[in-house]
Amino acid sequence: MRNRIISIVIGYVVAGLCFSAFALGSGSKAIGNFYLTNGEQMDSVEFEMPCERDMQVKVKIDGKQQKIETDSIFSIILWNKKNPDKKYIFRPFYPEVIDYETGEFIEYWKKPIWLCVEEVGDHASYWYEIGRPSIKKNKIVFNFRQTYTPDSLAFVLKEGSEHPCYVPNSQKKVKGWIRLYLKDDPELVKRIDAGEYDAGKWAHKYIELERIVKDYNPKK
Repeated sequence: MRNRIISIVIGYVVAGLCFSAFALGSGSKAIGNFYLTNGEQMDSVEFEMPCERDMQVKVKIDGKQQKIETDSIFSIILWNKKNPDKKYIFRPFYPEVIDYETGEFIEYWKKPIWLCVEEVGDHASYWYEIGRPSIKKNKIVFNFRQTYTPDSLAFVLKEGSEHPCYVPNSQKKVKGWIRLYLKDDPELVKRIDAGEYDAGKWAHKYIELERIVKDYNPKK
């Protein structure tokens, strides 16, 4: 999984050098490279950024407006025209849900949700809901985003899995969920229980998922 993401990142950095002929509009329009599930790739496409549960993405190709079905998109690498060095990775997923108390699988989401990657480790990655993204000055802004907390929709994707797992939207349940989902790295779980990944003065409520994903290693 990590190699797949890294190879995509390398590809869009090279391809991104050719986007200067495009003009961005206002609002939620961006430039991006599209990677489709059938293996096709479309570089430097002007498009309207999807909201978290949009089933289609509106793009502009050769001056014509088109719609691409969400299920036909593997990922989008996108950037703000004013800051081409800052790239974002969007992917549509059908997340899984587990019972944090029993560890039992409950269900997959019935509709896809668009997520943006926050952190990529060797064996897992951390994703979050994009909300209603928009262009602001030299960056892309995501509504509902709260760093280091599960208040916004957060997800962890393990290496080898196609479905990221939903992190409980309750600060009290996060550690219980982690004990189950990351139990194949017992040393990490002990460090989490010991408070090593608690964040800030509200340590009993907040936890640093970015660091956890980077340190997670079930193979050690």
